[in-house]
Amino acid sequence: MTADRLRANVRGACQALAGLAREHEVVITHGNGPQVGLLALQNLAYQDVAAYPLDILGAETQGMIGYVIQQELSNALAGEREVAAVLTTTEVDEADPAFERPTKLIGPTYSAQDAAEAAAEYRWTIARDGGAFRRVVPRPSRCGSCRRRWSARSSTTARWWCAWAAAACRCAPTPRAARSACRPSSTRTRRAPPSPPT
Repeated sequence: MTADRLRANVRGACQALAGLAREHEVVITHGNGPQVGLLALQNLAYQDVAAYPLDILGAETQGMIGYVIQQELSNALAGEREVAAVLTTTEVDEADPAFERPTKLIGPTYSAQDAAEAAAEYRWTIARDGGAFRRVVPRPSRCGSCRRRWSARSSTTARWWCAWAAAACRCAPTPRAARSACRPSSTRTRRAPPSPPT
């Protein structure tokens, strides 16, 4: 999950897409599971500030991955077309049962022991991923337009606004109280997260 590996993977994809992008309008979307999980771990390492919620970390990954895609596709096109990275949001239903059954894998893999320790310490939900274990977070379905005006929302609407990166939702509560599944508690003493395997 290094920056060099991210750039190398994106460069290969953009070189493959460049021919198509020269002739057509192209929209590239991306996942962010490994990246947002890594940011969440880095987020927990600094204990003097409450951990940022996943919606903000999801937006960070949109900026980070979008920035690299924009650079590498521009390079592959040799400046023939304008390329823009766009940060997007979407709306999901607060009552979506996905909030109670997290399924989106994020971050690195862990041994059973490290996963159990992280689950106990951070109140993470853990799931098996092949022969190892990973953190899982909710993956609610989209239900609204990502262009709806913020000011048009009723304060009584049972909606959650989310940062959206391909199939990845990051929950951000409005206007109701945040769910514990969507953000770490800011009142608990945090220790350094378990180190991902090398």
